[in-house]
Order: sequence, then structure tokens, then C-alpha cells
Amino acid sequence: MAAFEGLPKDFFAFFRELAANNDKAWFEENKPRYRESVLMPLCTFMEAMAPRVGRISKHVVVDPRPNGGSMFRIYRDVRFSKDKSPCKTNAGVHFRHALGRDAHAPGYTVIPCVKGVGWNGEWHSDEIADAERMVMLSTITRAETLDGIVASLRPVMQRWRVVVSVADVQVLRSEKF
Repeated sequence: MAAFEGLPKDFFAFFRELAANNDKAWFEENKPRYRESVLMPLCTFMEAMAPRVGRISKHVVVDPRPNGGSMFRIYRDVRFSKDKSPCKTNAGVHFRHALGRDAHAPGYTVIPCVKGVGWNGEWHSDEIADAERMVMLSTITRAETLDGIVASLRPVMQRWRVVVSVADVQVLRSEKF
């Protein structure tokens, strides 16, 4: 694969249009575009990140395969949902611990976001209010470990013109914050 040069503008346009047309017919018609603008760039991103993540931990798996690897599926599980929209309106990858079996395993979750829209909500930080693109990196780790992770990823993210933002969140007794 080619070197990762950042996500294409059509990556975000695709998801904006998908959100407005989230049905099977639209997605089938736009599946080649999905492959070119979403799948392949994320696979290239994972290939670029694999050696960097490997320097952080030899126990974290970065699997760049488009199916069965580190990338989240585009299709939603609608079996128990009132919303029967077939597709997720975002994409993401999860670099999990080698002993984990699925996305619920400890690891690093990376989700590219469109301005003002994050995974399961919105971002509201003044630091990134004018950002057109953002990557959410979610991990559970000690503060000193996180500082090292951010320090190693910040130059890469800046080169790809992506905002890196760090938040210290505490969850007590498994309650939402």
C-alpha cells in the first residue's frame, strides 16, 4: 500500500452524505466510494501506525485487514434497535491487547471525526472548536503512560494535520461521567 498522507476530504463527506441517506440502496450504490475513501485510507493508516504502536507496546495488535482486523465494521447491529439504519455514520479502528478477542478488550480506539461530531456525541473543547478534522484516541492507562503515547503520536498527527487532544476523565463505580 501507499504511504499514509492523511484521510481524504471525501472520507468525511462520505459520512455526512451517509448520515442523510442511511439506507441499503444508497450504501450499495456508494460502496466503491466507501472502499476508496474510507476502507483503503484506514488500512493505510493502520499500516503506518503499526510500527509506532509496536514501540509503545509489543502486546498491542494493529491488524490492517479491512475485514476481521482492527477496523470497526460499517454495518450496525440493528436486531434490538428501534433505529434500523443499516450503517454506522463513523469509522474507527481498535488496536487491542493481543489476548483480547474483540473491541471490548483493553487497547487504543481511534475514531476520525467530522467538525462538531464525535463518536456517540459531540466535542466541545475550545482548543479544537475550529478544527475541521479530529481523531479521537481513547485508552485507559496511567497518566505517565499517556504522556509517552501522546508525545510519540503528536508529530505524526501534526504532519497529517489532525488535532491531538487529551482529556483526563474519571469514572467512579462504572457510572457515566
